[in-house]
Amino acid sequence: MGIFDKLFGKKEEKSGGYSEVFNRLCDDDVTLIKNKDLIILTPSLAAFFVMSLLRDDDIRKLGDERLKKTQQFNLLVFYSFCYFYCVRSSAKMKRGHEPAITEMLRAAFLQGVVALYNAKVKNPPSSKVLNERGRVLYADFEAAADKYGFREGEGLSAQLEVSDAFASAVFADDRPNVIRGMLLYVYFVNISYHLIDEFLKWFLVEEEDFDEARRAACLAEIRAAQMVSRRRGGF
Repeated sequence: MGIFDKLFGKKEEKSGGYSEVFNRLCDDDVTLIKNKDLIILTPSLAAFFVMSLLRDDDIRKLGDERLKKTQQFNLLVFYSFCYFYCVRSSAKMKRGHEPAITEMLRAAFLQGVVALYNAKVKNPPSSKVLNERGRVLYADFEAAADKYGFREGEGLSAQLEVSDAFASAVFADDRPNVIRGMLLYVYFVNISYHLIDEFLKWFLVEEEDFDEARRAACLAEIRAAQMVSRRRGGF
């Protein structure tokens, strides 16, 4: 059973509740959702759930190296980016609205990163400063990921290039980045390997496609499922 099955229960029991959302989608999208039994989420709900997976990640060090406060934020941004990039690459999106939804998803992830970082450290910089720094880091990470990719069997040279780009963004210093970078690269690959099948079950719509009642109900369901799972030692 996948992590989203744990969250939402049997998806076929939920399909009847999507009728209002279906009115905002084209026929091809509705057919795809029904045939593939996809879970419909807005970017903010998707990010809210994913950020819960990062709540216990230790950002104080990478490997045996202890990190400065700024580097801790950069590392948390990187961890969130790994999920974002996998969602961006795997989830289906409302036809004709992919760029807008991707931007909403990016913004929602960064908002979640800032909130989580504020909960993890004392006396953080302002949320505005953190969000702006996060956007710059996301741009660096995306540029590296889009250029070199993460395809299975990717050559060692490409792996080292993207690893170095990741490490340079996270650590922002002139020290050699090979070992640090490979730790980051492996983290990304593991996220992609273990969760791509889960993200393939997603169908993302725009925020406005969920009314307040549906958004609130879904948010409450996510929170309740998270509380149950935490008691059981899950996500």
